[in-house]
Amino acid sequence: MRREALYVLTIAIGLLISAKYAQWPVDIWCIGVFSYIYWKTDRKERIEMIAVLAFATPMELFFSEVWLIYEYQRGLMPLFVPVGHYFLFDLGRRVAKQIPERSPMILILILV
Repeated sequence: MRREALYVLTIAIGLLISAKYAQWPVDIWCIGVFSYIYWKTDRKERIEMIAVLAFATPMELFFSEVWLIYEYQRGLMPLFVPVGHYFLFDLGRRVAKQIPERSPMILILILV
């Protein structure tokens, strides 16, 4: 399965399971997927993965626990949230590579 599909399915199904049933299966699945990718990829991507976690985790905690911008359904931040940030980062990067170079400009002109 391509990683893009894995990320989309993980996020969509994971959020549904977490909201309706339980959070722990989503935590285990997301951390497992993240770990598998970490051990199978090259050094550059590993550094990116750790950098995203190092930046996203404290910011997520700060915005939810200090600034109280939002709150989680079961209290503290779920364990799948930091690795989910990496999934979104990598998904965005992979999708951006597939977009033709001129298409964002066309979209901007249409919206303006």
